[in-house]
Amino acid sequence: MLLIIHAGSAKRYYCAQYLTINLITVALYFFALVYPILTGMFDRPVTGNDLLLGFLGHALLALLGVTLSLFFQFGWIENQGRAAGMLLIVMICSLAGQSVVNKLPVALEFVPYLLPPVSVMINMMIHNEGSLTLTVILTCVYCLLYSVALLVIYMTLSIRKDAAALIRKVG
Repeated sequence: MLLIIHAGSAKRYYCAQYLTINLITVALYFFALVYPILTGMFDRPVTGNDLLLGFLGHALLALLGVTLSLFFQFGWIENQGRAAGMLLIVMICSLAGQSVVNKLPVALEFVPYLLPPVSVMINMMIHNEGSLTLTVILTCVYCLLYSVALLVIYMTLSIRKDAAALIRKVG
């Protein structure tokens, strides 16, 4: 609570928290992109489109991961063992998204759209031949919009939660 007061507002505090963790992930996905190139792990020469797609794909997946993790931090779920288990379940369902879609009954067709689009992004990155097609662009936009929607939900709920806690403490 003191950090929020020091930051000036809950919104500013949560934005700074989100930007800080995203800056850390930039270094990680930059390494994930550069290391295979430097060690020659590709079976063909890497083109500019490959680099752009790799950078964009890793950036969007990192953004999605950071945004998802916001809901599983200590301020939301106090039992960190339970939070880790729930996050693992979300991750497994997200990775298995494409295969889950094929086995769902018609009444549950909407469920894959609720899952984070991890499998869609990974599938696009693996099976793309280095060209920026409409499918690639739409997949990236879908992942970005999903992340932004989650962030808006998180920010709205967090600010309300902090305001309610502050009102209870002040009395």
